[in-house]
Amino acid sequence: QHMKRHTDAEPYSCELCDYQTYRKSHIERHMMGHSCVKSYKCEECDFSQHRQSHKGEKPFMCDECGYRARRKYQLVGHMRRHTGEKPFKCNRCSYKASLKSLLVEHM
Repeated sequence: QHMKRHTDAEPYSCELCDYQTYRKSHIERHMMGHSCVKSYKCEECDFSQHRQSHKGEKPFMCDECGYRARRKYQLVGHMRRHTGEKPFKCNRCSYKASLKSLLVEHM
């Protein structure tokens, strides 16, 4: 873990903003800021904050098209398709993306 701090590699990054980290626990905590869902421990497995995925629950719904998501941040990302918002910008050209992963693919 310690050596990861000395490298440029930060394997966990937020799809909704520029936040990056080298720790899984940090990205989980950060994603809670994009969600109204409170943190809890899942009874089905050891991963927190996702109990609804075992039951297939998708409580967040798009008013435009009916798309349903398990997490609020997923719905926010989806809504960018309707609004056209593209907050992730390439620093080498004029390309803009709605999701960070699309910008990474572009690079």
